[in-house]
Amino acid sequence: RPRIRTIAERAETLARPRSSVPATCDDAVLDNLCANASATVIQDQFVIDNEAGAEVAQALATCVPAVTYVTADQDAGDVLDPSSHRPLLGPGDTLIAGGGGFGQSSVAYLDSAGVSPAYIVENGTDLWIYDRSTGVAVVEDAVANLTAHHDYFLLVLAVEPISGTLCFTAAGTGAPGTVAAAYYFSTEVMPNLPTYTGSWYAYEWTDTNDNSVPDPGDTFTLEGSD
Repeated sequence: RPRIRTIAERAETLARPRSSVPATCDDAVLDNLCANASATVIQDQFVIDNEAGAEVAQALATCVPAVTYVTADQDAGDVLDPSSHRPLLGPGDTLIAGGGGFGQSSVAYLDSAGVSPAYIVENGTDLWIYDRSTGVAVVEDAVANLTAHHDYFLLVLAVEPISGTLCFTAAGTGAPGTVAAAYYFSTEVMPNLPTYTGSWYAYEWTDTNDNSVPDPGDTFTLEGSD
């Protein structure tokens, strides 16, 4: 695994302009998620991340025709570059990552390489979700405000330009947010996929009915998209 970078190093790399990618990056919008026939759910060391990735993949199985998926460990050596963790799947196979760059090495790579159009930053005290194209934080809050009943999440799609891999991430700023991200994608985004014409969507989740799980009784507030 890569060494832990300082906050200053992470801030510098995350602020890089988005990498130039082939013209096919115009297709990197959520309503085209059914375009690839195959998907690979990347597993890390966290159960919540893996369950979130599986929920996203199962939702894509409702596409017509269905997207078929497999799972792969991120350290297997054939899905991510062993040194840089750059995605290697290539065109036609969507990489699905549940959870952010803390556990998912591919997400950490996409964020630090300037590929992801939106990204999460957290320094132990505060958190942000940034729109890379503008450099504006669409979410800014204290980590202390994240609870089992309140979190933020990001749904983001990007094309890794070297391999051409389409990469979809459903990640919370905390673990409850990752659960909420997968839930919202499967229950709200997929049934209305043609209306999601952006490459990323950031939401605030509030557990309105106070039962510690995302469900129809909760509040999902759009904080930003593009």
